[in-house]
Amino acid sequence: LTQPKVDNLIVKFVVDGLHSLSTVEEPGFIQLVTGLRPGTSVMSRRSLGRRIDEEWGKFLDDAREKLSGQSYVATTADIWSTHHRSFMGVTVHWIDADTLSRRSLALACRRFPGSHTYVRIAEMLEDIRQSFDISREKVVATVTDNACNFAKAFREFGFCSEITDQDDVAADLSFEIMVEPDNLDDAEINLPRHLRCACHTLSLVATSDAKAALSTPSFERANTSVMSKCS
Repeated sequence: LTQPKVDNLIVKFVVDGLHSLSTVEEPGFIQLVTGLRPGTSVMSRRSLGRRIDEEWGKFLDDAREKLSGQSYVATTADIWSTHHRSFMGVTVHWIDADTLSRRSLALACRRFPGSHTYVRIAEMLEDIRQSFDISREKVVATVTDNACNFAKAFREFGFCSEITDQDDVAADLSFEIMVEPDNLDDAEINLPRHLRCACHTLSLVATSDAKAALSTPSFERANTSVMSKCS
């Protein structure tokens, strides 16, 4: 292995495994690399950070080039929380014109600090779209779950003819609708058509709606009768 190849493998190891940049400074890791290939060296933490930034820049350029050649794309968006931190993830999907195969890219996994207001959701979606030079007309639809604030973001800033309030559907979700000031400048935010994830909707039907239906005496009797026959 040449030194450039070793450097590339180290970058891939750290990025793919979500390891800390300080991994390259650990004595055991240095011994592993130099022991497997005597004569090679392990880059410093600072050099690793620069290499990752360079690779990210190459990814952005490659992604923009791929997306610029597509006539239409669709996107998905989701917000989740872990260890008291919230994140927004966005992916893009299209059909390859030559092979008719489905293609996709992960566009973002960004920290989402603060409240999940519909305005901040719309602003982040718009910023991600612009960062990849994707025109508004190119995005035919964005798929999300049934969270109230996602629906409101698209109702206020995009195509909303098919969107209705479904507070009962999203009753189990933790997103809270926040009151926003009336003087917001939304001229630059124009979200695409909104589609609710079918799998998430079916999951809610099978959990939240079914649980709520058990409070209906007729449904509860039918459910008890069926379940008793299965036991």
